[in-house]
Amino acid sequence: MEASLALVERKVALAGIDVMRKVLDLCKLEAISLREGGLSGVLGSYRHGNATLCSFVVDFAFHGRFVLPFGHYLFCYVHHAAQGSWCTGMPLLSSTALIVLPDSTCEVMLGPESCISIVMAPIHSDVMQVVERNSDSFGSPGRQFSLFRPECLAGSGLGHRYAVMFESLTSRTSQSMAALVESGLMDILIDARSWDEMLAHTGPASSHVYSYRLHYPSLRKAVRFMRTHLHRDIYMDEVARAVQISERSLRHVFDDMLGVSPTRYLSLLRLHEASRLLSTHSTGRLSVKAVAMSCGLWDLSRFAANYRRAFGEHPSMTLMRTCDMAS
Repeated sequence: MEASLALVERKVALAGIDVMRKVLDLCKLEAISLREGGLSGVLGSYRHGNATLCSFVVDFAFHGRFVLPFGHYLFCYVHHAAQGSWCTGMPLLSSTALIVLPDSTCEVMLGPESCISIVMAPIHSDVMQVVERNSDSFGSPGRQFSLFRPECLAGSGLGHRYAVMFESLTSRTSQSMAALVESGLMDILIDARSWDEMLAHTGPASSHVYSYRLHYPSLRKAVRFMRTHLHRDIYMDEVARAVQISERSLRHVFDDMLGVSPTRYLSLLRLHEASRLLSTHSTGRLSVKAVAMSCGLWDLSRFAANYRRAFGEHPSMTLMRTCDMAS
């Protein structure tokens, strides 16, 4: 895929965690990078009317979940999916499309160098009519998302359109953005007719045909337990009991689904939650110590060292910048 390869060649040393935070602002993404330090990536976004278009790539694997803003839908095109990538436990392949309707929560794991483009917009009557006409493609209520295989999109023209969008958004030139707007491509990408065109190439059984990864349910239970009890010491034997598997099986689950041990994931989860709290404008008068303690990080000197290694700055600098922005 030419757009992705071109991006990798010119990728800048932008903190990858900042890329994820910008995506976070767009679709409430809670992401955990599965590697510390040296994180880089590229993100380009553009506001077109009430819609937001975004393309990004990061050079590290991350695991996360996102919740759409009220009344919004999301269309995601995966230009390139690194090996091991998945969404809600189902494998993600290159040239895959994902449609997420309001009131849905999706969990994702993206490998390094995965290239993604997203269109997020308020859902309107035209889109709802398309959904109603193709209700078999969207699953039951509460699971209102659909994953379309590459062969489902062949002949729809979506791949080319999103490649142009990807290249334009990540090139960071006003000329490319002006050309994108003037071409009318942005209007096409957020028009319900593009959904109709895609769904015309698929049958009712074309989506949801992926089977869940075997260990996905166990991973969800384990991560939910960790998040719930993040404020205290957590031991892997109690996580295993909560999931109703052995500690050995728990390690296998995390290695298979995320490529890290459960102990390592817990450490990264604590650091990222601390970073999220320190970066939140509503943090107010909270201190670095209070934030660290709320995430179960008792050794402040070790926390500061690990935080700096993970995010390239001291936690007090993150808090200071957040307070400056708030004021």
